[in-house]
Amino acid sequence: MEKVKNRIEGWYIGIFIFFGVVIPLIVLLSIFFTKTKYNNVWQDIENTIVTNKEKVISEKGKIYWEKKTDEKEPVMKGFVKYEIGFDGNQLYEIVQRVKRKNDKQREKRNKYNVDLSDERFNVNDSINELSRQLCNYLGGTEKSYRDVISAAYQGKKYVKFRNKVDAIQLKEIENFCLCKKEGKYSSCLNASGNIEPSYPFNDLAHQTILGIEEKYKETLSKNNDITLTLDMDIQEIATNSLFDELKDKYSQGCVIVMETSTGKIKAVANLFKGETTYSERNDMAFKEARDFGSTFKIVSMMIALENGFVSTNDTINTSSSKYGVTDEGKFRWKKLSAVDVIVNSSNVGISNIVVPHYENRVDDFFDEVLKMKFFEKINILPNTANFIINRETGNSSKPRIDNLARITYGHSISAPPIYILRFYNAIANGGKMIEPYLVDNGKGITVINKQICSQATLDTIKYMLESVVSRKEGTAHSAQSDYVKIAGKTGTAEFTGKEGYKYNYASFCGYFPADAPKYTCIVAIVVPDRTYGGGPCGRVFKDIAEKINALEPIKLNELKVKN
Repeated sequence: MEKVKNRIEGWYIGIFIFFGVVIPLIVLLSIFFTKTKYNNVWQDIENTIVTNKEKVISEKGKIYWEKKTDEKEPVMKGFVKYEIGFDGNQLYEIVQRVKRKNDKQREKRNKYNVDLSDERFNVNDSINELSRQLCNYLGGTEKSYRDVISAAYQGKKYVKFRNKVDAIQLKEIENFCLCKKEGKYSSCLNASGNIEPSYPFNDLAHQTILGIEEKYKETLSKNNDITLTLDMDIQEIATNSLFDELKDKYSQGCVIVMETSTGKIKAVANLFKGETTYSERNDMAFKEARDFGSTFKIVSMMIALENGFVSTNDTINTSSSKYGVTDEGKFRWKKLSAVDVIVNSSNVGISNIVVPHYENRVDDFFDEVLKMKFFEKINILPNTANFIINRETGNSSKPRIDNLARITYGHSISAPPIYILRFYNAIANGGKMIEPYLVDNGKGITVINKQICSQATLDTIKYMLESVVSRKEGTAHSAQSDYVKIAGKTGTAEFTGKEGYKYNYASFCGYFPADAPKYTCIVAIVVPDRTYGGGPCGRVFKDIAEKINALEPIKLNELKVKN
C-alpha cells in the first residue's frame, strides 16, 4: 500500500515537473530562438532599407472671391495628385536580407534542431504580379511595367511611372504586391504628392490670380487664407463684355473695374487671341506699358487750369503748331474752346495751351505731374510695370520742347492701364487719390494724395469728361447710355507691331454714374490703324456700366438718365 502511495506521488511530481517546468522551458526556448532569428533579420532590414518616401502635403491657404454674403467661394480649388514610382534598390535590399535571413535559419535549425521554416520569396513572381496589377488598374501593358520594375531592380535605382493618381487610387495601389507595408518590411512603392490647382471659374481673372499667388505665396504657405476684392459677378460681366467686342476683330484687350470710394478692384480681365479662342495668357492690365494717348490730356488740362494758363471762356488756336503737332485728318479745326479741346481731343489744342508756359522750364511740367502723385509707384502685383518717359534731348542738354508737346497728349509717356485708372478714380472720388488694391487685408483705404487739385479745377474737369460722352461730337459719344450716366475720356496711341504693321492702342477711362460715382473703369484694346478708342472701348465700357447698374441698381439711375 505504501508502495502504491509513493508511486502515485511520483507520478504527480513527474506530471508537475513535465507541465510546470519542461513544457514552459521548451516554449521559452522556442520563443527565444524565434525571437532571436526574426529580430536579427528584421532589425537588419529596418536599419538598412529606406522607408516610404511619401511627402507630407502641407495644407495651403485658400484664395476667396469677395462675396456680398457671408458665404465664401474659392477662386481656386486644390487637389492632390501623386507621382508614383518603384524603388529598385529597396527591392534588392529586401531580397538580400531575406536570403541572409534564410541562411541564418538553416544555421539555427542545424544547431538547435528546431523546426524553423525558410521565408519564401520569389522576386520574379512578385515583379510579374505587380506588373499585372498595375496594368489592370492603370492601363498600359504588363510588359512595359515589368521592364521598368526589372530595370529598377537590376540597376538598384528609383524610377517613376508616367501615371499620376489621386488619393483613392493610391490607397488601392498600396495593397498591391511589393507595395504593402507588411510587418517591418517596407514598401517598394514611393509616392510624392503635389497640390494641383483647379479653377472652378475657368479663365476668369486667371493672370491676376497667378500674380496674387506669387505675391502672397509666403502667406498662403503658412495656411493663411486671403480674400480678393474681386467680385465674381462684376468679373464675369467685364470678361464677357470684352470678349464680345474682341472676337474675330481684335488681338487683345483688358478691363479693370475699381470701386471709386475704396480703391477695391472689382474686376480685371486680360484677353489675348489664340489659335481657336481668347484666353488670359498675359497681363495687359498691370504689366504691359503703352503710351497713354489722349487719356493723358486730362492731366495736362488739369495742370493748365490749376496754374491759370487757360479758362473755359478762352478760345484756343488749333489750326497750326510750331511744335510739329497735328490732328488726325478730319479732326482739324481752326479754333476751339478749352472744353472743346477735350471733347474733340485736339492734340494741337492741348499742346498749344500747355507748352508755351514751359518752353524754358520743361522739368517744371514733370514737377507738376509729380505733385499730383501721378507717377507714384504701384506695387499691386509682382512686376507691375512702371513709367517710361521719353524725354529726348537731341544735341541739347535740356529735354526737347517738341517732345514735351507730344507728352501733353499722352505720347512718349507709357505705363500700364492701372496708372491712368488711379488718376481718373481720384477725379471721380472728389480729388482724393487712393491706392488700388486686390487683397482685403483689413487695412482699408490708403490715401496717396488728399487733393490732386482745387475744387474749381475738379468741377471743370468733371464737366469736360461728361461732355466727351454726352455731346454728339464727343470722341466717346458711343459710350452714352440711357440707363447710367457715364463720364470719361478716350485715348489712342500708335505703335508698330513685331511684324511691322501699325496698330493703335485704344482706350477709354471713366466712371459711373457721373453724378455720384460708384465705379471707375478703364478699357484698353489693341486695334488696327485708323481705329480709335471711342468706338470699341466706349462700347465695352457702356455695356459693363449698364450691366453692373442692372446687377445692383443705383438709386440715382432707377429712371432713364437724360444726358
